[in-house]
Amino acid sequence: MKIRKIVSKSLTVLLIIFTFSIMSMAIYNFVSIKILHKDYPNIFGYTFFEIISGSMSPAIEKGDMILVKLDTNYNVGDIISFKENDSIITHRIVEINDNYYVTKGDANNTVDNPINKDQIIGKTVKTISRAFILAKVLTTPKVMIMCFITITFMCWCAATFKNEVKKEKIKNNGRIDIMELIKNNNRLKLEIIILFVLLVMLCFLIPFTLSRFRTEASGNAPIDIAFYLVNDTYTHQNITLNEMKPGDTNSYTFSVSNTDGTNRSEVTLDYEVVIRATTNLPLEYELYEVVSGTDTDVVLSSNIINDDDGTYFKEIKTSSETFEYTDDNTKLYKLTIKYPSAQRSHELQGICESIEINILSKQKI
Repeated sequence: MKIRKIVSKSLTVLLIIFTFSIMSMAIYNFVSIKILHKDYPNIFGYTFFEIISGSMSPAIEKGDMILVKLDTNYNVGDIISFKENDSIITHRIVEINDNYYVTKGDANNTVDNPINKDQIIGKTVKTISRAFILAKVLTTPKVMIMCFITITFMCWCAATFKNEVKKEKIKNNGRIDIMELIKNNNRLKLEIIILFVLLVMLCFLIPFTLSRFRTEASGNAPIDIAFYLVNDTYTHQNITLNEMKPGDTNSYTFSVSNTDGTNRSEVTLDYEVVIRATTNLPLEYELYEVVSGTDTDVVLSSNIINDDDGTYFKEIKTSSETFEYTDDNTKLYKLTIKYPSAQRSHELQGICESIEINILSKQKI
């Protein structure tokens, strides 16, 4: 009986400590970032980040949480988190030159631009797989409130039950029958029923919330445009930019597929992506293929051309890709358009830019 009491009390205390620790971290994180406007929280010399891309795969996967030590000494091979513009990037050090560090994502083909030591936040000391999903679940307001209510009521029930047991012992000279006590005490029965209902609701709410966040975490980037190469050999989509300002960056995601979900191309297809844009504004264009959250540059050539009317266009091409007729194939792309902040001029006001995404496909014999 003594061992059961100790175990029961220990589990209750641990559950309370765990829940309130998670809640405290969530509140501290919210205050640090949203109210104090810090880039990241500092908890006794450590911070944590959620990984949102696959650039460090397989060492760190998308959706993992990393514990970062706010350090000052770094060596080649360390995985560090550093600030670049308004982003925080986590990559591995591949080279150190004086006070400059060269980094690279394990899954990337090229190194990053060199950074100085002042940009480095710290180095990764622990990776927790998919931990951010659990953290999101436990810090969801509905789950937090339900946990708080359940644990509070559980403690209150335990205190009530302890008092009733004490009274029954005094009444029966130290002898007690627990089941008989519960059977004859309507208040205890009601408390047990309420506690059971709260536990059932909590058990239902956590898997439901976990399922929602897992789906959210494993989903692809939203597709703004979809091209289906089933019957057509040429398809295109126009984008008109009339809201961009110097310093803005817009991204457009599109997919190319040999199936529309019902029908699939009956022949093997070769295709290439061609982006054509007017040259009215000094914009910069980047085109990536998105694979498992990692952006890979797919620009084969970028040239300025002019048509028969003398209108100049910027033309960006990718290399040819092949879709076999035996399988459903889909590739996801991201077009990023940047308006450099240095290009500020009243002469550019009111000017629109038009971009055309072209998919050129042909049958492969």
